Amino acid sequence: METLLNADKTRAVKLWFAVSLVFAMALPMLILYSVGTLGPLIVNEFNISASTLGFFITGCFGTAALFSVFSGNWVNQLGSRRGLGLLFAAVTVAFVLLAFIPNLFSVTCAMVLCGFSQSLANPVTNLLIAEQVTNANKAAVVGIKQAGVQLSALLAGLILPGIAVAIGWRGAVGAIIPIALLFLLTTPLVTKEQHRPKHIPHHLPNSLLRRLMGIQLCAGICLSAFVSYLPSFAVQQGMSITTAGSLIALFGAAGMASRISLTPIAATMNNPPMLLLVLLLITVCTINTLPFCGAGQSWPLWLSALGVGLSAVATNAIAMSMLVKDDRFGAVASSSSWVSVAFFSGFAIGPALFGQLYNVSAMYSWCALSLILLPGTFLSIALYRSDKAVLR
Repeated sequence: METLLNADKTRAVKLWFAVSLVFAMALPMLILYSVGTLGPLIVNEFNISASTLGFFITGCFGTAALFSVFSGNWVNQLGSRRGLGLLFAAVTVAFVLLAFIPNLFSVTCAMVLCGFSQSLANPVTNLLIAEQVTNANKAAVVGIKQAGVQLSALLAGLILPGIAVAIGWRGAVGAIIPIALLFLLTTPLVTKEQHRPKHIPHHLPNSLLRRLMGIQLCAGICLSAFVSYLPSFAVQQGMSITTAGSLIALFGAAGMASRISLTPIAATMNNPPMLLLVLLLITVCTINTLPFCGAGQSWPLWLSALGVGLSAVATNAIAMSMLVKDDRFGAVASSSSWVSVAFFSGFAIGPALFGQLYNVSAMYSWCALSLILLPGTFLSIALYRSDKAVLR
C-alpha cells in the first residue's frame, strides 16, 4: 500500500481499509436487521402476517447459502477489487429497490441481491486480509471485520426506527443508499489493482468441518429467528417501536464487543470448541427468560438481547478464526465457504420455522427456539473430543 501512496496518505488509507472491511460485512447483513427492526411497519403496509415476513428472510439467506458454495472460487477468479465492488454494487441496488419500488416483488428481488452480496462478504474480506494484513494481526482484524455484522444491528436499532417514524420505513432504508455508494466508489483505494486468477476446487468437508458446520447451522437458525421476531414480540408486550429498536441496538453492541474481544482469545486457545460450548449454553439460558415477560416486566427482553449478543453472535467469528488457525479443517477458502453454507442455511431456515411456532404461541415459541441449540452443544463436545483425532 505504501508503494502506491505517499506517506501522509498511508495512515488514512489504512484506516479506510479497516472501515471498508467492517462495512463489507455490515451492509449485506443490514437487510436482516432492517426487516427485523422495521417489521411492524412493513407488515402494516403490505397487510401480511409476521410469519410471511420470515419467508422474505428465508429467501435472502437461502440465496446466500446457495451462492456460498461457489463464492470462494468466484472471488479467487475476480480478485479483491472486482469482488468488493460487486458486493457494494449489489447492496446499493438492493436498497434502491426497497426504497423506491413499492411492491412485494421488489422486496423479494432486494432480498435475493442481499443474499448474493452476503455470500461474497467473507471470501472477499478474507482475501483482502490475506493480501494486506500481517500474520500477527490477522486474528484481531478478523474479529474487527466480523464485528461489522453486529454494527449493522446497532445502526438498524438506533437510527432506522427514528427515521421511519419521521418519514416512513422506505425513507429509512433509502438513507443507506449513499453509504453503500460511498464504499463502492472508494473500492479502488483499498484494493490491489493486479490480480492473478486462481482456481481452488471445493472439497467435501471432513469430519471436523462437518461438526463445525453443524454448530454454525444451529447458531444461524437461532440468531436469525431471534433478531427477526424480537422487535415484534417486544411491541406486543407494550414497547414502542423505537424502544424495541433499542433492543436490536443493544444486541448489536454486545455482539460487536464479543466478536472483537473473543476472537483473538479463541485464536490463542488450544481447544476453542469449549468456548463455543459455553457460549451456546449462555444463549440457551438467556432466551429462556423471554416467557417471563408480562405487564411491566420488560427485563427479559433486555437481558436476552444482551445475552444472545454476547454469546451466540461470537460463535461465527470464532469459527472463522479456527479455520484460519487449524489446517485440519481443510483449505481456508474451501472450508470458509462450507461454514458459510451452514451458517446461511440456518439463517434461511430460522425465520420461517420460528414464524410457524410464533403464530401458535408467541410466548413459548422462545423455549422451542432454545432447544434448537442443544444439538450444537453436543457437536461442540464432539469437536472438543476430536482435538487430536485423525480425520477420515
